[in-house]
Amino acid sequence: MEFTPVYSTALPDDDLQVGLGEMVEDGITSAEGIEPGFEGLFDTANMEFVELRSVLADGGDRFGVSSVAFDLQEELLWMGNQGGHMTSYYGLDLQKHTSFQVHPECHEVRQILSIGCGVLCLTGNLLQCNARTGLAIFKYNDEQIMMDMQTMILTQPTNLLMGGMQPKMAELDLTTVRVIREFDSTEPDCAILRLSNRFVCAGSTAGKVSLLDPKTMKKEHVLETHTGQLSDFDVSGNLLITCGFSKRMGTVDRFLKQYDLRMMRMVQLIPVPIDPMLLRFMSTYTTRMAVVSQTGQFSLIEPDSGSTPSFVYQVNTHGALMNFDMSQTCQALAFGDNSGVLHLFGGNNEDLTYNPFSNETEFAAAVEPLPPIDIDDLMTPLSTIPMPHTQEKHLSDWPSHLCRKIYRKAPLIDTDILRSMKVVQFIGYAPNSRVRLRNQVAYRFDRGVKGRQRKRSVPESPLGRGDDPFLLVPKRYRRVEMRYSKLGVDDFDFKHYNKTPFPGLEPHLPNTYCNVILQPLFVSSLTCLKPEAKANAE
Repeated sequence: MEFTPVYSTALPDDDLQVGLGEMVEDGITSAEGIEPGFEGLFDTANMEFVELRSVLADGGDRFGVSSVAFDLQEELLWMGNQGGHMTSYYGLDLQKHTSFQVHPECHEVRQILSIGCGVLCLTGNLLQCNARTGLAIFKYNDEQIMMDMQTMILTQPTNLLMGGMQPKMAELDLTTVRVIREFDSTEPDCAILRLSNRFVCAGSTAGKVSLLDPKTMKKEHVLETHTGQLSDFDVSGNLLITCGFSKRMGTVDRFLKQYDLRMMRMVQLIPVPIDPMLLRFMSTYTTRMAVVSQTGQFSLIEPDSGSTPSFVYQVNTHGALMNFDMSQTCQALAFGDNSGVLHLFGGNNEDLTYNPFSNETEFAAAVEPLPPIDIDDLMTPLSTIPMPHTQEKHLSDWPSHLCRKIYRKAPLIDTDILRSMKVVQFIGYAPNSRVRLRNQVAYRFDRGVKGRQRKRSVPESPLGRGDDPFLLVPKRYRRVEMRYSKLGVDDFDFKHYNKTPFPGLEPHLPNTYCNVILQPLFVSSLTCLKPEAKANAE
């Protein structure tokens, strides 16, 4: 294991953080070698989450991870970095699935949102939708609207609400990729958007959360959450919990504020053992939530229970955590830090999944390996291996001064066709002479070289004048008809045709056409045998 397990909150916070840092640096991952009284800090049997995988994301050597999000339809984890690049990872092993560049000027990816047809990626001045295979579906980059966008949320299955560090917010129709309406923000900026049962919650950096009517986008209520900046908040039912900074001390508030949206006021302060920077409700539970600090610690708390969390998990990070996300099943947590590393935590159960019912992920078709060819193989043609597409010249390309393009000349039209042709306007019609089939053109054996005589239509037979001049089978291979006289077989000279001591097979019957082939095969096989084997065969 590459993470430090839990510690009890009964000890002072400063002592806990110092002791925890020393344990991480020393590489302690078990209770062995721990001083008496500290063995309970490493009771891994009661831990709900363990670190499953940590990978260096694409471009992690140059850019930090700026956004992470679990896919809501497939078993994919999406990551966007500060260089405008997105990568998806499949399964618990974080196997790389797709990787593509979103912003041409390397602006950071600020938020990732999964939808049915693909995934939405938001930068400061660009909204892009890509399929899960990496192909771009559409882009939206209106300069008057996309000035400094920060966050987005789906108000309807096809309506997207966007806001940012600008006075205007916009609602976009994803089917037509057009802005439905624009309206002025109630605050100078909008850093976080969340959707509840009754309101659209917009959080600003000034520490206020505005509750907007989803239909008119008018401000209904404003919650003064923190005196300093607002770090994060989340909504579940009628509960809204925030974390942020204190203006008086300039540090992170060590407590969470819980608001009841029915009464529009704060109901309690929730102390936490870490500096809360990010938080998410766990949808499978009633009010349970995960709280994350920027130093790599996270804890699971239940606001309604009233008890302080007794476990704090440590992410083995070499930098500050920038963002995190939780899967739909609440069985997996993903963290991204500014050092370009992606961390995945999961439960101890074996059937861990991101979604309750995930669709099958489409992978690239496997490349079939080419059959190997021996270096001494002279029979296999080289065309069995396709040539790659290249701009360089091949070895078979002859130079231009050694090549000459010659085109086949069209044959002359038959005079009978010209004689019977009728011209209607500029098109000539003639009956088919039935000399050749349709779209069939005869080869011109006569090259038209001056002084060369045409070949005769009736060639001279090399076998003699008495033979058929059009018979192409040589005389020695023709069929021999044995004509018997009154004396029968004794009057026929077989030695003239068969000089071997073996009897011949007559091919006169209809089904004995193979006899003439079996005889030379049998004779040729005997000539290849040794003298002893030949004698035994005779």
